[in-house]
Amino acid sequence: MSYNNSDLTKAFHASAAINPYSIVKFGASDDTVSPAAAAGDLSIGVTNELGITAGGVTKGETVDVVLAQIAEVKLGGTIVRGDKITSGAAGVGVKA
Repeated sequence: MSYNNSDLTKAFHASAAINPYSIVKFGASDDTVSPAAAAGDLSIGVTNELGITAGGVTKGETVDVVLAQIAEVKLGGTIVRGDKITSGAAGVGVKA
């Protein structure tokens, strides 16, 4: 069951391949995003299900990013209730 509580979603162009439910940061060009790849990246939101399979989108395609409220994120490690989350490789959520 999916619990999408997104409040503010904005479309961007992918400046790299992006998977569903990934943490993203601004890309190098206006209106672009790329996967956040490290804890120090300034993430801006989380991609939604992208409307396609788990293969994600490729560079240049449009991606919706949840900028505010609650979004689902793919985890790259063990997270327990109360843990703070940051971005790991390829935009997955890891314990901060």
